[in-house]
Amino acid sequence: MMLGIKDVKVENEQKNDIASLKKNAKEVLEGKKEIVPVDALIDLDPWLTPYREPLQKRYDLFKQWYDKLISSEGSLDHFSKSYLEYGINVTDKGIHYREWAPNAKEAHFIGDFNNWDITSHKMNRDEYGTFDIFLPRNADGSLPIKHNTKVKIALTLEDGTILYRIPAWIRRVTQDLSVSPTYDAIFWYPKEKYHFKNQKPPKPESVRIYEAHVGISSWEGKVNTYKNFTRDVLPRIKDLGYNVIQLMAIMEHPYYASFGYQVTSFFCASSRYGPPEDLMELIDTAHGMGITVLLDVVHSHACNNVEDGINNFDGTDHQYFHAGGRGHHDLWNSRLFNYGNYETLRFLLSNLRFWLDEYQFDGFRFDGVTSMMYYHHGMGYGFSGNYDEYFGGNTDLEAVVYLMLANKMIHDLYPDAITIAEDVSGMPTLCRPVDEGGVGFDYRLAMAIPDMWIKILKEQKDDDWNIGDICWTLTNRRYKEKTIAYAESHDQALVGDKTLAFWLMDKEMYGFMSELTPRTPIIDRGLALHKMIRLLTHALGGEGYLNFIGNEFGHPEWLDFPREGNGNSFHYARRQFNLVDDDLLRYKFLNNFDRAMQNLESKYGWLHSPQAYISLKHEGDKVIVFERGDLLFIFNFHPTKSFTDYRVGTSWNTPHHIVLNSDRVEYGGHDCIDESVTHYPTDFPWNNRANFLQVYIPCRTCIVLSHDKLYNLEIRGKCHLFLFCPCCKSNKQWKSHWLIDCPQLNELLFKGSSESPVPKIVGLAEFLTSAIPIISSSFELLFDRYCKIPNLSKSVDVVLIRHNDNTGSSSIATKDESLPSSSINDESGESLVDTTLSILKMLLLVNDKILFLYNAFNRGNLTNDIVNSNNDNSNSNNSHSNNNYSNISNSIFSNVSNSVLITALCDSDDNRWLSFIKWLLVRREKTGILEDCKK
Repeated sequence: MMLGIKDVKVENEQKNDIASLKKNAKEVLEGKKEIVPVDALIDLDPWLTPYREPLQKRYDLFKQWYDKLISSEGSLDHFSKSYLEYGINVTDKGIHYREWAPNAKEAHFIGDFNNWDITSHKMNRDEYGTFDIFLPRNADGSLPIKHNTKVKIALTLEDGTILYRIPAWIRRVTQDLSVSPTYDAIFWYPKEKYHFKNQKPPKPESVRIYEAHVGISSWEGKVNTYKNFTRDVLPRIKDLGYNVIQLMAIMEHPYYASFGYQVTSFFCASSRYGPPEDLMELIDTAHGMGITVLLDVVHSHACNNVEDGINNFDGTDHQYFHAGGRGHHDLWNSRLFNYGNYETLRFLLSNLRFWLDEYQFDGFRFDGVTSMMYYHHGMGYGFSGNYDEYFGGNTDLEAVVYLMLANKMIHDLYPDAITIAEDVSGMPTLCRPVDEGGVGFDYRLAMAIPDMWIKILKEQKDDDWNIGDICWTLTNRRYKEKTIAYAESHDQALVGDKTLAFWLMDKEMYGFMSELTPRTPIIDRGLALHKMIRLLTHALGGEGYLNFIGNEFGHPEWLDFPREGNGNSFHYARRQFNLVDDDLLRYKFLNNFDRAMQNLESKYGWLHSPQAYISLKHEGDKVIVFERGDLLFIFNFHPTKSFTDYRVGTSWNTPHHIVLNSDRVEYGGHDCIDESVTHYPTDFPWNNRANFLQVYIPCRTCIVLSHDKLYNLEIRGKCHLFLFCPCCKSNKQWKSHWLIDCPQLNELLFKGSSESPVPKIVGLAEFLTSAIPIISSSFELLFDRYCKIPNLSKSVDVVLIRHNDNTGSSSIATKDESLPSSSINDESGESLVDTTLSILKMLLLVNDKILFLYNAFNRGNLTNDIVNSNNDNSNSNNSHSNNNYSNISNSIFSNVSNSVLITALCDSDDNRWLSFIKWLLVRREKTGILEDCKK
């Protein structure tokens, strides 16, 4: 072959192969293709093809464990409820205590209840080393162990050594630092149990996470309580617009400064913040506010403590952990679990189930997932993205399989639960379902994003910011694996580092954050960039967003817990909400902007919209422009240049209005932008967008624009009707044939001859309200530009849709400005629905009016109101039989009265429908539109 000349045959084969892969991916995502583990992963990511064997090996190991647990335990449900059998449990007849300690010869249950007599309550041992004992109730019905008293287990080894241990499954431990830092096990069984009052909120489409630590949540120098958090902090979170709370440092940990990541008692809520019932009340109250609550769970390692932990519990180093060096984390000085051990799986899976059931948590953020999945634990290892790094000899399959089992259990038993992986490696398939062969997480943390921002602020001048690199880092995520973006978390605030606000403004925050003082250039820059960095990260960085407590208002300084090195000071172990509550301080501006940002996302839903299209990354101007969630985002990061009449591309040719502007006075801006101005697009391609706008964008400012969607329609081309047939349903499966060909419906709708039909009036509205519309991706809604309808229900009777054979694109008109939209074309110009189809709610008009509203494909997740339809083409005679359809559930129309729903599609030449339209229009004395339709 000559150099530089392509082999056409090879190229065509490659194109065909790519087209085949696209088709397979599309079918999997639309639920049309049967999911085959591993094959489904490769269909989505063909780069996994060379790694089929390790992926299959991983899935086979998962299946072996899964089948083994089902065989021996009956179900994963039963196995994960082992916390009801192990540990100390109260029954109607008394108290039962069970513990697994295979290295022990004997075991005795001791405590205040028997004056710590090591001989009085000997436990029974089975062949597997599991000990148990039953203590019957007293004659008066009271329990033999009093509430809130101390207990322990004494294990006798073969050599006669006696080990005193806190029960591994204990649910309450307390610490009295005036006596000893070692925890005491407590039998906790109060007379009044906490009863949850509120239902769990539904799983949010957009995840806006408020990461919180109860202990530091007060402005005072103390360890705050669950009660105070419920009273003081929850209302703040609700007011800001966050819909998820991620609680840190809940699992009991002896060292406060460990931030909760050195766990000793896995089934205990930390007692330093209050009793368990107060945590239950916190979660219940959050649920009542519509807020989902996640637990920061630590299953990547365990505290090295012996007396009050599970390390060396039965005298060996390998009971729950790996023996020798593999069982120790050198950097964290902690123990590493043996995920291939049956009882370790029982302990960990039951631990997850315990928090979900007993405390009503809604899911987990799994800490240290990178450390779990690799033998090197990520220590001193730089991941380049080469797939060999993920599927070679460095991967700990037992740990990955445990995560698969955990996600399988959680999502099967709790479909609305959320799981998030803290992984820095970029492991492919981490956030794909287990049934596909993936690891099963819902989200992963975008850990490169905060590192990028800190590096930029530390090392670069504003003029040197590389706009392309910033956009690359924010959008560099795996296809169809959702990501939580954040500009900073607790990691960036820990001692040795600083919050973003402190990196931006540093010592000037001490003297110039008051409105009574001059606004220095450093403060002005800091306020502006703090807002821009967070909005850019929010809108461009992922499918979820996270903020660490206090950083929403630009918390100064850093985090440092009381320890010997700082004189046990609480000065840096608090969140100074008093700063944002002081109306004379400028912290309120950042807090106001954060609230506006969350509320705007709640309205437009960009987080659960497709990844943004960046139309402009201008290095010289420092300008970024992109579209997402039906919004146009414009950022000017230039430190000195403002731009008038700056031309930006937009997909929408309807009037645009500013809905968020960082330069507003209430956000600490200079009020340089006139938001009353309506921006009218010009029908001329710009930056690969169909239209352009001209805007004023001051330096260090960002604006967000929405666009109008309802206009009088200009009907062009051939427009006819196609209805999904509602009277030919069988076993709840809808048939997709021409409604024109349905004799039952024709009999219902028409009387007279086929040439001169007379529509029947009686029962028409009631009948069609139940019809399910079909959506096709190749229709375009046409409208007169710039002619907004002030009151749609009074000025429109019929809206028609025509087929666009040339572009294959889909335009949208809808009254609900919060609904996202998008269309994607592949190389052939055909509409490529590369994610789940979504039909948005339709507006139905009343009072004898019929509105044909069309909403095109949106590459996002299905809402709870939408269900997949059965695309049965067996009886289809139309040319669109291969199109992809979705149903709208009847619940959408439950509140609609006297409405008529008809979906207008294309390509039927039957004159009866033109007569039908004419009849409708004549009733409203609007027949002019019909002539255009006939043309």
